[in-house]
Amino acid sequence: MIFALLAWGLTLGIACTEPPKAPLAVEVPAVQATALQRPAAPTPPPPPEPSVLEQVDAILARIGGKRTPQEQHWCLARAPFEDQRNALCEHTELEGAWTLWGPHPGSPNGVKVELSQHRFLDGERALALDRALAQLGAGAGGHDGGISWCHTQASWTETALWGLDRSCGVSHTVLWVQEILALLRESASPYDEIVAVKGTPGGWAHLVDTQDQERTLTIEQRRRIFVQVEEVAHDDVLWVRSQRHETGQRYTEPLANTPPTSMPQKIGSLAHNARCVPLLMRPPDTDWVMVESPQGIGWANSRYLAPQATSACSAP
Repeated sequence: MIFALLAWGLTLGIACTEPPKAPLAVEVPAVQATALQRPAAPTPPPPPEPSVLEQVDAILARIGGKRTPQEQHWCLARAPFEDQRNALCEHTELEGAWTLWGPHPGSPNGVKVELSQHRFLDGERALALDRALAQLGAGAGGHDGGISWCHTQASWTETALWGLDRSCGVSHTVLWVQEILALLRESASPYDEIVAVKGTPGGWAHLVDTQDQERTLTIEQRRRIFVQVEEVAHDDVLWVRSQRHETGQRYTEPLANTPPTSMPQKIGSLAHNARCVPLLMRPPDTDWVMVESPQGIGWANSRYLAPQATSACSAP
């Protein structure tokens, strides 16, 4: 009996004992695997544009030429047209001057030209170009204003004035010289669409654009330099005439009370104290300048005219 009870109790205990529970499965939200977003590699900057001198050197290297430093340069050269050239040069300081040499089939010793680089003084680029362009470019019959006796090109960027001077014997058939001249024009910063002034044999010059096409300044473009009348009597005037006389002839009697001469026809006059007179052109080798009078545009003797600050005047 006792054994039966014990057996029954064991059976009951086993039956009442819960089976071990499996560990609860914890649902973990799925985490989407994403690749690390690395910043895109920066695009490397384009290589810097080669400088003008580097491009000149590349042209010379291709033909077996060379560039060597020198002291002489275009702004120092003694020439009949220094005043016109100095209108550009006096507003700059020298950065460097070089002799460029290269072979040429027509010359056993090759060809040499002179290259110079000047830096415009701070804030004076516009002033330099205004004054220079007032003296240069086609206007009163043909090419007026000179910068050299032979072949010279002066071109400008925002900061620099480049001069390339070649002797009268270096013709346009020297292709590497023409390539460098074109490079200087193409590297220029246009001023009224003009990038350079080119001197020619005989001293005349003309203005050109990047395509080497001749450009003529309009009267509106020339109204940027002013003069005032001086040393004229209170009861007299300064005559403005239809044209200047032949180059080289200088007259010192432009006033109203002088006897009749073979002077060109009078077309207007300026008062003895006239101010802010637009100076439109100052050609070389003459005392005569083109001005704008109340009666129209004509020529007056610069002996009786003095520069006047642009800031004191306004365009008419």
